[in-house]
Amino acid sequence: MLPVRTATPRDLAAIGEVLARAFHTDPVSLWLMPDEDARRRRSPAMFRASARNGLEKGGVWTTDPVRGAALWCAPGRWKDRPREVVRQLPALAALGRNVPRALRTFRLLERHHPTEEHWYLDIIGTDPDHQGTGVGSALLRPVLARCDDEVLPAYLVSSNVANIPFYERHGFRLMDEITVPGGPVMYPMWRDPRPTP
Repeated sequence: MLPVRTATPRDLAAIGEVLARAFHTDPVSLWLMPDEDARRRRSPAMFRASARNGLEKGGVWTTDPVRGAALWCAPGRWKDRPREVVRQLPALAALGRNVPRALRTFRLLERHHPTEEHWYLDIIGTDPDHQGTGVGSALLRPVLARCDDEVLPAYLVSSNVANIPFYERHGFRLMDEITVPGGPVMYPMWRDPRPTP
C-alpha cells in the first residue's frame, strides 16, 4: 500500500506542478486555456493557489515524493467565501480573457452542489508518469475511511468522463451530468458511507 501524508505549505510548489501536468489535457483545462504553451506555463500557479486553499478548508494529501495530490474540503467548507475568492484572483488571472468563463462555470457547479453535509473532493490528480500505479487510490483512502468512520458521504465533480470508472471503484455513483454552456460536460458523483466492520 502506497503511503500518503498530509501536505504542508512547503509542498505547494511541487503540488502545483504535478497537478498542472495531471490536468494538462483535461477537457476543462483545454476549454479554459486552449493555448498549450500558456497552459503549461500558467497552470502551476492556479493549482498552487487551489492547494493553498485546500490546506485551509479540509486538507491536502500527497505522497513522498510528490506524485499526486488530493484536495478536500471538510463538511460545510466547500463554498468559497468572498475573501477566499479575492485571494485566488491573481492565480485566476492566468486564464486571461477566460476568467469570466471560469467564474460562470464555478457558479453553475455551485448551484448543483448538494446541501447535505459531506466531504468534497475538490481536486485529485496524479502525475501522468505515475498514473495507473495506485497513487490516486492511495490519495483517496484517508478521507474515504474517515467518511466511513464518521458516517458521512463524499461528493466530487469529474471533469473527464474517462475517470468515472475509477471513482465508481471507490464507491462513488454518477448523479447526473452538468453541461457547461458552450463548454464541456461535468459529472457530479456521490458516495454514501460504507459500514465499517
